[in-house]
Amino acid sequence: WLKANRKALSQEAAEAALRKHYDQNPNNLDTDYSGDIEVFSQEIREYLQLIYDCLDLGSWELIDIAIQEYLIPVNRDLQLYVDALYFIKTQKVSIRFSPEEAKELTLCLDYLINIIPRRL
Repeated sequence: WLKANRKALSQEAAEAALRKHYDQNPNNLDTDYSGDIEVFSQEIREYLQLIYDCLDLGSWELIDIAIQEYLIPVNRDLQLYVDALYFIKTQKVSIRFSPEEAKELTLCLDYLINIIPRRL
C-alpha cells in the first residue's frame, strides 16, 4: 500500500503541511505556495521510501543511518516535515487500516515524527 501510494500520499501531505504553515504565518507576504508543493512532495516521497525500506527490512536502522549521514532532505522548517508525516499517520493510515494492521507503519511514522526535531 505504501509503495503504491507514495506519490499521492506525499502530495496530500505536502499540501496539508504547507497550508497549515501558511495559515499560521499570516504575515508571510508570499501566500502562493503552489510552487513549493511539488518540491516538498518529492522530499516527503523520500521519507516515505525510507519508511517503506525500513518496514520491508524489518529494521529502523536505515532511519538512523539516513539521519546521521544527512541522506534525507532537510531543506525547510523541520515542523513542516513533522506536520506532513503526522498528516499521513492521522488522516491516511489510521483511516485506511485497523489499528493492528497499521501498527508497524504507525510506530515507524511516530519514530520519525519524534526524532526529526531532535536529530536534524
